[in-house]
Amino acid sequence: MIVYKERTNRSFPKPVVFEEFPNLDKLRNNLAWIMRNKTGTYVMTADALEWYEAWYAEWKTSLDAEENYSERVAEFRFDVNMLRLALLISMSRYDDDMQITKQDLLEAADILKGTFKGTVKANVEAGIALNEFNGHYGRVIDFIKKMGTTDRKQLTRNMSSKGIGMQIVKDVLGQLLTEGRISVRDGTMPIKDRIGWTKTEIYSWAEGD
Repeated sequence: MIVYKERTNRSFPKPVVFEEFPNLDKLRNNLAWIMRNKTGTYVMTADALEWYEAWYAEWKTSLDAEENYSERVAEFRFDVNMLRLALLISMSRYDDDMQITKQDLLEAADILKGTFKGTVKANVEAGIALNEFNGHYGRVIDFIKKMGTTDRKQLTRNMSSKGIGMQIVKDVLGQLLTEGRISVRDGTMPIKDRIGWTKTEIYSWAEGD
């Protein structure tokens, strides 16, 4: 498990216990209560199960699409992680209900979306090249940052000279767009929310240094 944060404004020479946070005695009591009252089999409420099954069908179809494969690699266990996190959220209510609600799932999904959004960036900046996609991620970033704005032809020509294929470039662009690090236009059309890979697409660096 990689724990990553790009920057922090925290500066403490030793651990600090904040007044509004639970102290050790409170944490011990909370964990003991969970062990006594919240262990066992959990079930989804009817509306939670209905939402989850609809979400799963849409997510799996999207994930299986070949064009999204590389840029979505971090999401392959999103469903499992969402269920585990929803279980923890249910436990943290400290009630006698052994159910996972639709709200638990929605909150878990929101947390994971924010987490997965920066996964590739974190891996690359930590020096972890998990596959070909991650290995070329930084090269595409460096070129777009250097140019400020570039088009598909200029970008693919430059990447091709480094032995990087068009599909990898497209996948990296999709990840950068998801992270909000680039903006995409197609000729005179407004900013787009996806990579269309048209000949007239223009990519601009959007993240401040």
